Amino acid sequence: MVTYEDLVEFRNKEHKYGKYMHAKTVEIADGYGKCIMEVQDAFTNPVGSVHGGAIFSLADMTAGAASTCKNTRTTTVNCTMNYLKPALHVKKLISEARRIKSGKTIEVYETEVKDEKGTLLATGTFTYFNLGGQLIPD
Repeated sequence: MVTYEDLVEFRNKEHKYGKYMHAKTVEIADGYGKCIMEVQDAFTNPVGSVHGGAIFSLADMTAGAASTCKNTRTTTVNCTMNYLKPALHVKKLISEARRIKSGKTIEVYETEVKDEKGTLLATGTFTYFNLGGQLIPD
C-alpha cells in the first residue's frame, strides 16, 4: 500500500520543474499538501519582489501534491490567484493547500503562500481533474 511518505518521496524525485524551482514537497496527508521553495535571486522581478509566476508555481505544486493524496494522477483545470503582499527580501516561501471539495473527477483546493516569517503573501483556489490510474503502482 502506498503511504503519504511514499508520495512525498516520489514527487520530490520525479518533479523536474519543482527541482528547477528549488521547491520540494514536505508533507502530504488526506486533502492536504505542504511545499517549501528556497527563493533564488533569479526569481525576483525588477522591483526586488519574488515574481508572481514563481509564487503561482509553488501554489500549484502544493495543491497538486494535495490532490495526489489518494495516489491518483491529476492535472490542473483552473486557478484563481490573489497576490496580497509583495514578497520582498524573502529567503523562503511556504505553501499549504487544503481540499475544499471532492467529487468523482474534480477536486478543489485552497492554498496559502507565506514567507519564512509567516506573512501571508498570496492565496489561490485550484481545481484538479482526476486522470484515472495510480500515481505510484501498488
